[in-house]
Amino acid sequence: MMDSLVNNSGVIRTTGMSAQGGEIVLEGGGKTLNAGTLDASSNTGKGGTAQVLGQLVGVGGSGCSDIIDASGASGGGTILVGGDYQGKNPDVQNAQVTYFGPQALLKADATHNGDGGKVIVWADDTTRTFGAISARGGNQSGNGGLVETSAHHLETAGIRVNASAVHGRAGSWLLDPASILIDGVAYVGDIGSALNGGTSVELQTSLADGDIIMSTVTLAVTPANDASLTLKANRNIVISDSSISSSGHKLGVTLDAH
Repeated sequence: MMDSLVNNSGVIRTTGMSAQGGEIVLEGGGKTLNAGTLDASSNTGKGGTAQVLGQLVGVGGSGCSDIIDASGASGGGTILVGGDYQGKNPDVQNAQVTYFGPQALLKADATHNGDGGKVIVWADDTTRTFGAISARGGNQSGNGGLVETSAHHLETAGIRVNASAVHGRAGSWLLDPASILIDGVAYVGDIGSALNGGTSVELQTSLADGDIIMSTVTLAVTPANDASLTLKANRNIVISDSSISSSGHKLGVTLDAH
């Protein structure tokens, strides 16, 4: 099964259909690789849908500047890479392993009015996400959208996430690995960058005994707009020799351990 392959390195465009972006689906039973452009945007209406699905999914390999665009003038669309929200949609195939390269871009912005869209990068086992993801609210009105990067094993070093809104509520970025260690290397730079840009961040654990541990970290942010940081663990939240502080706009902090 893993020998079956869907590989796009060109341009697929379904823009402006009925004043709304179209639908693009790349789906393979084995490997699905996209190193080209998928354009389901709309200059007049809401962005469309772009899906890259398979057992092994790659978007933007080494050195590839891949762009997937589901932006729209009146609202962002939907981009699904490796699965849907928390892997719970039975109609969308879940990947086992998903890779999102550092030069790749996923974009589901509202470009004028309306809310940012939904961008999901998922795998049941391992997700490695290093590129840029945008689900911004409209520059005239609208709220930020939803971004999720999740898997049992999750790596996000250098990722850039922006789900902000100039004239609305901040959108959110969800990270949902088995357990979470926040230290000077893992997550902290990515989290700080998203919060500073006006995107709320939620970290939660997928395992029943999952912990969130923040060790030797100083997270000092100056959000561009009001944003929130939520730590939600199925077992323990441990903050050791660490601090969280903000200046400028309001930063809400919620700790939720069960």
